[in-house]
Amino acid sequence: MRVLILEDSQERIDQFQKNLEGHEVIITDKPKYAIKLLETENKFDILCLDHDMGMVFEQPGEGTGYELAEWVSRHPEVKPKKILIHSMNNIGAAAMMHVLGDAGMKATYIPLLWTKIRG
Repeated sequence: MRVLILEDSQERIDQFQKNLEGHEVIITDKPKYAIKLLETENKFDILCLDHDMGMVFEQPGEGTGYELAEWVSRHPEVKPKKILIHSMNNIGAAAMMHVLGDAGMKATYIPLLWTKIRG
């Protein structure tokens, strides 16, 4: 299984790596880098999205998970099998769910995903 994760917390990154051991996992805190990966290696099974990157309760926009969700919504050809949103920012998570939903893409919101996901 190939998993692309947008996350900035080292504690959460460690949990994802532990829980997804044995799978190909790429983790970045840069939405633009994640976009490049999706453009060039668009065969991911799961996309996990955090919203705030280095800020607390950041508004949706450039440099956040919303930027990546909005890009994915405009590029259905790279949509992974599953999109999971794990942000603790309810406003940011709702915005990501909304932009993906408007594009006909289903995403699941699981705030504590990094502690629950298993390979």
